[in-house]
Amino acid sequence: MTVKKIRKGISLACCLCIVAVQAPAAEVQAGVPEQVQPFMESIASYSADLAISDSGSASVTAYVIAKGNAASTYVKATLQKKSENGWVDVKSWKKTGNGGYTGVIETYPVSRGKYRVKAAIQADSETRNVITVTRTY
Repeated sequence: MTVKKIRKGISLACCLCIVAVQAPAAEVQAGVPEQVQPFMESIASYSADLAISDSGSASVTAYVIAKGNAASTYVKATLQKKSENGWVDVKSWKKTGNGGYTGVIETYPVSRGKYRVKAAIQADSETRNVITVTRTY
């Protein structure tokens, strides 16, 4: 084997090592960072969502799933429309429960504009507020 071939082999090996070492770092930097979730005493999970169909029917959902020790649950979902001065409440729905699952699942006809859902979710005295992404009809 010639010295020239040995140098090429060493150069190739070094390049592969550099790429292998840098690839995971680039993947971590480009990835979305994990979100830190706060500890919740009474709430196991919760969510809110808004979808608007092509015909202008807004589907509003919001729910809470309580942990086993929770005695009461509450969900209030408010459909809001964007105006020149901010967000205006269009329609609200409320549900209460005795622990477990409590949810709002409603549809409502909307006119052209930008909408979101603002939800207040509670299990016992623990409360979370959620605002969905804005949807346009």
